[in-house]
Amino acid sequence: MVKETSPWCYVLHVSPETDLDEAWQLLQEAGLSPLYIEEDLEKLTRIFVDANSDLTIESLLERFPFIDYAEREELGNIDWEQQWAIHGQNFQDGYVHIDLPNAVSSKWKRLKLTPGAGFGDLSHPTTHLVLRMMRDFVADHYVVDVGCGSGVLALCAIALGAKQVDAIDIDEKALEHAQDNAKINEMSNHIAFYLPEDFHSKHITSVILMNMIMSEQKQAWDVLKSLHKQNGVCIVSGVLAEQKEDYLHQAKLWGWKLAEVQKELDWLGFRFER
Repeated sequence: MVKETSPWCYVLHVSPETDLDEAWQLLQEAGLSPLYIEEDLEKLTRIFVDANSDLTIESLLERFPFIDYAEREELGNIDWEQQWAIHGQNFQDGYVHIDLPNAVSSKWKRLKLTPGAGFGDLSHPTTHLVLRMMRDFVADHYVVDVGCGSGVLALCAIALGAKQVDAIDIDEKALEHAQDNAKINEMSNHIAFYLPEDFHSKHITSVILMNMIMSEQKQAWDVLKSLHKQNGVCIVSGVLAEQKEDYLHQAKLWGWKLAEVQKELDWLGFRFER
């Protein structure tokens, strides 16, 4: 399950009327890995996608009608600091800043995220949903952050009093990015980082955080079998409002009991007991 990242990416120039959240999800469900979106009022919006796929530019154009045209570009040309400066929330002095007035330590009342390849710069509603819903549930608990990306949720969990966090991601570059953020915030001793195949939990209870689209959650949950018999709480997002019933059906099959639902724009956040 190690994700090999190509040195190239596809640059997808999309039609002006495109719903970007929906386009992002369709690309993910097709097995692609969107990296970021670049919006320009004078040009077509561009979605940058990892080129590690059997799909060709021709097949992309045929499969996704919202793409006007596509090209290949070296991945090394991506300026992550510029992207985070454009899209990241509260970007100052080269970092995204997260204010946590209820942090258990004064040094963690303002966290910093360095720009990088991991998802989670506080620009997306799903990150806001999980962060808001987890605040009252992580203190004094063991937390598992599935699909940790930049490490934003893992860092916030520690700042809010979690005993320990295990952060898991299929993307080695995302794990490196998250480790950098843990070091910057003096949390390296509190967060352990894993590829899925290297993870095994021996805890009886846990708080699980998942901010991924539904298809990715299914794949992750199937692999992380050591979590299946644990009791505790699941706080998740990455589910569109129109997918609510399908997702609740899937959660029921997993044995999760719905406790809370919140909505931000077109996205839902859920808290389950298990």
